Amino acid sequence: MKVKKILVLASAILFSLILLEAGLRILSIFFMYSPKNSQVYHDRLGRRIDPALPDIDENGFRNPGVPDSADIAVLGDSHTYGVNVKSEKSWPRQLADMSGLTVYNLGVGGYGTLQYYYLFDSAAALKPKHIILALYPANDLNDVCKLIDKSDYWKEWSRARGYDAGICSGSSDWLSGINRTLSGLHVYWMAASAIKRVNESVNFGDAISIKDPKNPTIIKYATINSHRKKMDLSREHIALGLAVTEDLLREMKKRAGSLGIEFSVVLIPSKEVVFFDYLKKKGYELPADYAGLVDNENELVAEFSRFFRAEGIRFTDARPYIERDLYTSSGVYSTTDDGHPLEAGYNAYARAVYEGILSAGVSDSGRGTAHKDGD
Repeated sequence: MKVKKILVLASAILFSLILLEAGLRILSIFFMYSPKNSQVYHDRLGRRIDPALPDIDENGFRNPGVPDSADIAVLGDSHTYGVNVKSEKSWPRQLADMSGLTVYNLGVGGYGTLQYYYLFDSAAALKPKHIILALYPANDLNDVCKLIDKSDYWKEWSRARGYDAGICSGSSDWLSGINRTLSGLHVYWMAASAIKRVNESVNFGDAISIKDPKNPTIIKYATINSHRKKMDLSREHIALGLAVTEDLLREMKKRAGSLGIEFSVVLIPSKEVVFFDYLKKKGYELPADYAGLVDNENELVAEFSRFFRAEGIRFTDARPYIERDLYTSSGVYSTTDDGHPLEAGYNAYARAVYEGILSAGVSDSGRGTAHKDGD
């Protein structure tokens, strides 16, 4: 009898979930926004944003429309797309307002170096004066292997280029595989999204609570550990990600030069590294992994700086801009563990590019200024 009751209950739950899924699919046509109905499959990029969505142009990027040409084309991930703010407050749009130039945004959440490389021709087709790539070391190197691991196209591409694609095998763990499978369900998305928001918003004793009148927030220990690992060059797939990234940046610089386009890079810092010195000055007790994350990120920034100078790639570092804003601005980041900034933080990114790449003289003095080999 007990088994029969369990089966009846399980059947009822399953039937209810099926009805809920069907209802959500119908409702999503009209007003729900979810990863399932906001993205479309692409065999090279993994996913693209659905052009039918509001705020998205016909190419699947976050722009008012597709221009025939643009002064600046920007490549990047969710920090360039502008998570947490309206499109007009993303850093490419704020840069356009600062400079008076037209800026086309090709940033998409979840993208990394391989997607930036693939989209280079789309950026160049706009005949811009500048192509600016926003590099986020906290996960861009890790994203190289993630895409190779799940894409036959990029597996073959990496082998043809002489990279050891086998290093990337299993970089998307079994939990990620289950997540990708289940994420096709709207019910799963609704539940996962709610859990994610709660987890990011609440300190369950697993986070640093930052009590700051201007910029209160939390930083989860799990996020610290994740970013520390994703920037650890002693891990084979991260070292491969660095090698691939530097090779492709070198190639993009060369291709841009042949087209008369200035190719530049802005380094986007992790939220954790931005807050680190501030927290030390305030006397916060920080876990050992936090210092390890900062060491790893500093090592990567130093390596990229050396590489950019050697290759003659102009670059700027947004970190000092946004670090200063912790003391002068309110709402630089959200009050949750979310690592994306708010409007003021994106303004810091835009100022780093405007002052460090577009308008500043080329200088080797100080972080946050533009750099170019030979100066």
